[in-house]
Amino acid sequence: MDIANRMERSSLFSRTLGRRVPNHGGGIFINYRQRTNVGCLTDHAQFVEALANRLGTHFGHDQVFVDTTGIKAGEPYPEKLEQKLNSLDVLIAVIHRNWLQDLADRLSSADLDWVRHEIVTALDNGKLVIPVLLDEIKPLKRSQLPLDLERFAIRQAVQFEFGKWTEGMAKLIAELERHVAPRYQQPSTEQSASDPRRRRWLLPLLTILCPAAVVAPSLVALSAHFKPGEGAVVMATVARTLAWLLIVVVAASGIKYLLTRRLGWIDERLAELPRTTKANMVLSLSIAGLIILSVLANTALGIELGLPVIGVAVVIAVWLGAVWLRDRDKLAQWPPDDVDANPAAIRGAVARLRERMGEWQAPLPRIQRDQATHASGQNRQAIQRLRLLNDEGRHRWWRSVPASLYLANAVLLAATVGATGTAVVLYLDGGERRWVLYLWSACVVALGGLSALASAKIAARRAHWLRATVLTDIPAKVDALDQDLAKLE
Repeated sequence: MDIANRMERSSLFSRTLGRRVPNHGGGIFINYRQRTNVGCLTDHAQFVEALANRLGTHFGHDQVFVDTTGIKAGEPYPEKLEQKLNSLDVLIAVIHRNWLQDLADRLSSADLDWVRHEIVTALDNGKLVIPVLLDEIKPLKRSQLPLDLERFAIRQAVQFEFGKWTEGMAKLIAELERHVAPRYQQPSTEQSASDPRRRRWLLPLLTILCPAAVVAPSLVALSAHFKPGEGAVVMATVARTLAWLLIVVVAASGIKYLLTRRLGWIDERLAELPRTTKANMVLSLSIAGLIILSVLANTALGIELGLPVIGVAVVIAVWLGAVWLRDRDKLAQWPPDDVDANPAAIRGAVARLRERMGEWQAPLPRIQRDQATHASGQNRQAIQRLRLLNDEGRHRWWRSVPASLYLANAVLLAATVGATGTAVVLYLDGGERRWVLYLWSACVVALGGLSALASAKIAARRAHWLRATVLTDIPAKVDALDQDLAKLE
C-alpha cells in the first residue's frame, strides 16, 4: 500500500469519533470436511488447523472462525454456525482429494450436509467464497456439482501445492486483504471540541464543597471554646493564611507557566518516559508535597487547625491520584479507545504508537496494521478536537482552566470568605466597631478573589500555549509515523 492510500485511510479515521469497537462480527469462515463417512478424521484436518492459526495471526484470531474453536462447550452449534454464516465477510472452502466423493456420498442422506449448506448459504447471501485447492486438485466443474452448487465451480480458486505453503498463503492473504473488514471500527458520532460530559461532576461537587467551606470556620469557632477575644484573632489568622494560599497558587501557576514557556521540551520528555518511571516520580513528588504541607500547616496554624487543612489536602491528593491512575490505565490500553484532546495525552499517544512500531517488523500482519491505523486515526481526531478547542479558548478562556484548579480556588476562596466573616462577627461580638475591621475583611476577600482569578487566567494562557505548541509539532510527527507504517506494510 502506498503512502497516499495510507494517509487517506488515516484521514478517514480522523473524521469519526467514538470508542473502539472490535469487529467481532464478519471475518473469515473456514469451511471444510472434518470427518469421513465412517467417522475418521480427514487427512487435511491438520492443514485446516495450520491455516486457521496463520490467518488468525495475521487478521486476529477472533476474525477467523473454525468450528473446532469458534463454538464453546454447551452452545447450540446449528444456531452458532448460522449466525456466523450470516455475518461473515469471506468463506474459505477447503477442497481436499476426496471432496467430491464425500459430497456425493451425502447426497442421498437425510441428514444435513453442513459443508454443502455453508457454501450454499454464503453464495445465497452474496458473500465472497474462495475455494482452496490442496495438492494437485483441479478446479471443480459445474457438471460435477449439484444444481445449488454450480455457482461454486466458477469461483476463482487458490492452489496450495506441497512444498509451496508460503506462496499459497501469500496469495490467499493478499486476496483476503481486499474483503475482510478492518479489525477496529469507529462509530461516526460527531461531538464538539469541548465535551460537556467532561465537567458534569464539577458543578455538583462545588455546590457541596463551597457552602461547607464557608460554614466550616464558624463551626470550628463554636466548638473550639476560645477565650474572649482569642477566637477573632485565630479566625483572622486563618483568613490571612487562606488568602496567602491563594497567592501561593497564583505564584505556582506563574512559575509553572514560565517554566513551560522556557522548558517546553519537558512535556515531550515526560510523555516518552516509561510508565513505571513516571509513576515513581509522581508518587515521590506527591509524598514530598504532603510532608512539606503538613510541616507548614502545623507551624502556621497549630495542631488543631493544621489537621483539618492536612485532611483536606489528603482528600484532594487522593482524588487527583485516582484521576491520574484512570488516565494512566487509559494510556496503557492498546489500541487506544480514544485520545483526550489535551497536549499530554496526544504526546503520550504518539509516543506509544512510535514505540509499538519500533518493535514491529515488515511485513506487518493485518491485525497490527489495523491497530496502528486505528491509533493514528485517534491521534488525528484528538488533534482536530484540540485545534477546535484552542480556537474556542481565545474567546472563552475560562473553559481552558483545569477542573482541579477551579475546585481548589473555589474551595479556598469559600473558606477565606467563611473565616473572614467569622472573624468579623467575633470582633463585633467583642465590641470592636472600627472601620479598619471592615476594610481589612474587604481586602482579604478581594485579595483572595483576585488571586483565584489571576491563577485561572495564567492557567488558561499556559493551556493555550501548550496546545499551540502541540498543534505546531505533532501533526508532522503523525504524518511521519503514517509514512513509516506505509513502509512497514
